[in-house]
Amino acid sequence: MKKLFLVLLVVFAIPSFINAQTAVTGKEASKNRAEFKVKTFFHCENGKKLIEETIASKEDIYSVNADLETKVVTIVYNPQRYNENELINLIHEVGYLTEKSPEGTKIEKACSHH
Repeated sequence: MKKLFLVLLVVFAIPSFINAQTAVTGKEASKNRAEFKVKTFFHCENGKKLIEETIASKEDIYSVNADLETKVVTIVYNPQRYNENELINLIHEVGYLTEKSPEGTKIEKACSHH
């Protein structure tokens, strides 16, 4: 009877414990992810690629999508590491202005054919 109890305990209790841990980890992971969208003034496929690859290479940036049609750059990032202004500055460092760039912001243009 003790063996049966131990087997049942192992079969039912351990998977429940693992699922509970996964749920907590999943909640923690979502706390450390946020999405930022901003219209950015790039105009070609090269600019799209440059924005996506350069910003995605930064630590705690999980994904970057620059939509060539809408000009909206979407960044999924760790909000404990970056704030909105820091994300805008990352775009400035690549060589592009955004709709939220402060007036008079100076950048070194990434693309020279426009």
